[in-house]
Amino acid sequence: MNLITLKCRKCRNLLLNNIETPLLSGHNIKVGVEYFRKRLEEVDCLETENSLFLHEEGLPGWIIEIVNEAEWQKGKLHCPSCSLRLGSFNFISGRKCACGKFVVPPIHIIKSKVDWYISSEGNS
Repeated sequence: MNLITLKCRKCRNLLLNNIETPLLSGHNIKVGVEYFRKRLEEVDCLETENSLFLHEEGLPGWIIEIVNEAEWQKGKLHCPSCSLRLGSFNFISGRKCACGKFVVPPIHIIKSKVDWYISSEGNS
């Protein structure tokens, strides 16, 4: 299995990896290396192209801290190191993806705000 790590695009702080925190598409499907190699015309739903989604289980500590402060309602995710806005979360209302077929997971990270690194597990 390949290890995918996400780092803040501004300060390069390590944010999470796909082993500890599964990365999901907007259709609630676990994504891997192939997801990051898709071209725009191969994507079913534009929402899935612009964001990565996280389920509330297996979150890194820094996200749990932010979500707890917001009392598991809604808010913004900021890099714990440089405060760059990375995404948001909304546990109050389940919204559907752009194609209207699926309810997206409650936490999303904007792909343009992070850099992702792919390596063989153990070679990060």
